[in-house]
Amino acid sequence: MSLKNLIKVSASIAMLSFLAGCAVTGEPRDENVAFNDDGYTIANEQFRNAITVDEVTNFPGTSSFSFSGRVAPNFSDESFKEVLELSLKNADFYGEGYLLNANLIDSGDWSDWGVSLGNKSRRIEIEYTLTQNGETVFNETFVSDISQTNYNPLAPFYLTQRKTAEINYAENIKMLIEKLNMM
Repeated sequence: MSLKNLIKVSASIAMLSFLAGCAVTGEPRDENVAFNDDGYTIANEQFRNAITVDEVTNFPGTSSFSFSGRVAPNFSDESFKEVLELSLKNADFYGEGYLLNANLIDSGDWSDWGVSLGNKSRRIEIEYTLTQNGETVFNETFVSDISQTNYNPLAPFYLTQRKTAEINYAENIKMLIEKLNMM
């Protein structure tokens, strides 16, 4: 193999290695976040089939390419609205009568580059507002801060962060569902 071909092969391998690191994450997966308790019993009949998701704001989303600057695993406004609607459907709360708004206050993003060894958490803070006919029924902020432990230095940074984010988004939605059920 000539030096010219060796340089081409080396450059191609380097470029592929670089690009392989660009698409290492994605949004949290709906099936790991949506509330889905098969044996869930509704204690508050007032909200049965009565809540529609209205506005969902400040969710930054995730880009698969590191050049975009949004590589942490986060929901977009649209994708969080979908998982919130699915959660309400699974709890038999989705329907007409009340409007639910969600505003992300803090997604607990880790740095864009780093290590995920040890105990790590994604402190998710979301403000929920439930209204009926323009009147606020409740306005509350839920904070979920469950940490995960990782001792594997080979575990991909963004995939570990996504798993931790999924756990905390799921806990946040579960706290909302439990609050609605106990009102």
